[in-house]
Amino acid sequence: MVIRIWLLIGDSALQLFLQSEGRARHASREQINQMVSRIASNTNLAQRGFELGLDRYICKNPSQGNFVSDKLMATTVEAIAGAVFLETSWVRAALQRIVDALGLAWPNS
Repeated sequence: MVIRIWLLIGDSALQLFLQSEGRARHASREQINQMVSRIASNTNLAQRGFELGLDRYICKNPSQGNFVSDKLMATTVEAIAGAVFLETSWVRAALQRIVDALGLAWPNS
């Protein structure tokens, strides 16, 4: 149950964080929506998780061997963001650090 809460909070916190970053950069609503859709997509979250080797830390279902699906990886990345955000009492700076560490920040350009 706790992991499900982390997942839901992580998804929302990541989207809100990316939206606030877009506003700080004076991006248009369309630009913000496009960036949030790209960065917070399950495809991107899964890719980042695999690139960082997070699959080594996921308890796998023995009936599926060593396989970690993209969906499982994406939800794991969201749960990590949610856990950090909740466990630090909603401190934005902590979320910034995890977003940076996971490679989910807005591009610097």
